[in-house]
Amino acid sequence: MTKLSNRVLQMEESVTLAASARAKALKAQGRDILSLTLGEPDFVTPKNIQDAAITSIENGKASFYTVASGLPELKDAISTYMENFYGYAVKPNEVVVGTGAKFILYAFFASVINPGDEVIIPTPCWVSYVDQVKMVEGVPVTFQTTEANHFKATVEQLEAARTEKTKVVLLNSPSNPTEPFNPTAGTIKPDFLRILLMSSTSLPEQMNGKQSSGKCFIVLAFF
Repeated sequence: MTKLSNRVLQMEESVTLAASARAKALKAQGRDILSLTLGEPDFVTPKNIQDAAITSIENGKASFYTVASGLPELKDAISTYMENFYGYAVKPNEVVVGTGAKFILYAFFASVINPGDEVIIPTPCWVSYVDQVKMVEGVPVTFQTTEANHFKATVEQLEAARTEKTKVVLLNSPSNPTEPFNPTAGTIKPDFLRILLMSSTSLPEQMNGKQSSGKCFIVLAFF
């Protein structure tokens, strides 16, 4: 039997996927199960998106390789969206489109983490974060947020977790599975604020004083 790599062997099974598989197995047995596992919509792909995908197949647009960093027209649209909704200018050549948050995060970690580099991750957190850091030989440094503080990381907690080996601080707002990141009392030192913003294709409107559930806004700070 071929031995798998150490980075794969040290991975743990996703609790979310394991629970989802168990729920589906019970449903297949005829059990009445309400699954609160995977964060997915309760509706099918909207008709306009279905039609656009079919059109791309029929006209041949989806038959050939595209620009690796994303379709130019999509990157232009994302740039415009950021400017219109958040007043934050992002040039199209600064936009990278990926096949979901998991791949984008893994690609980012693989690009900036060296063996032994530390990544600060407040918990509760999305279960993939820790294993993704381990897969690139980084060291996840977690700390527990509390219900009493509405599961919000404090500046004191972030400062206490930081060491000379800290390379990335991963902050997710609205947090998965809790709520928006909002540091409470305290002042973050200037060298803690070299921040790289990364996000999924759908961002919450919280910058405009609104909230949108089920969307992702990820802040990665690296030193």
